[in-house]
Amino acid sequence: KAMSATTPIMYWNKLCPFVHRSWIAAVEKGATDVHYEHIPLGPEKPESYTRDINPRGTVPAFKTPAGKILHESLPIAEYLDATYGAKNALTGNDPVIRAKIAAFNAQIGELIGALYGFLIENTAENKQTVLDNLKYAEGLFGAHTKEGPFFLGTTFSMADVTIAAFFIRFQTTLTA
Repeated sequence: KAMSATTPIMYWNKLCPFVHRSWIAAVEKGATDVHYEHIPLGPEKPESYTRDINPRGTVPAFKTPAGKILHESLPIAEYLDATYGAKNALTGNDPVIRAKIAAFNAQIGELIGALYGFLIENTAENKQTVLDNLKYAEGLFGAHTKEGPFFLGTTFSMADVTIAAFFIRFQTTLTA
């Protein structure tokens, strides 16, 4: 499809689990007008990407139809939720549900950090940090999943977007 100055652009690399958060949200929200621009990771990354799009050089980044650049996977996913399809379908309109999703997402950020720490340095201390974070996250997740496989039971939400790509990866890279 032809691109115009107002075509939204997702700067991504399909290897990155953080990119998958934004991509999952785009798919769930039916954001079919988004153009995906592959950004190589490592030394092949174009200097123009760091200079013009994301000073940190990380993916994802997202250029809105108005030309505004967004960074970080969750804010991009939240933007997509607010602007495509049924508004706030992934984050919910109920303030209590939104708060619970936000709390879960914050905890998942800590868990993901702990898991990467354990991958980098397999120590008893790092393993215990992972186990403590998993226990807490399981309590948060388990409290909502009694009627279905998702954080909100039968409703797919931003909490599921947040964790899906990481669960898939860590299932194959870490064992108990």
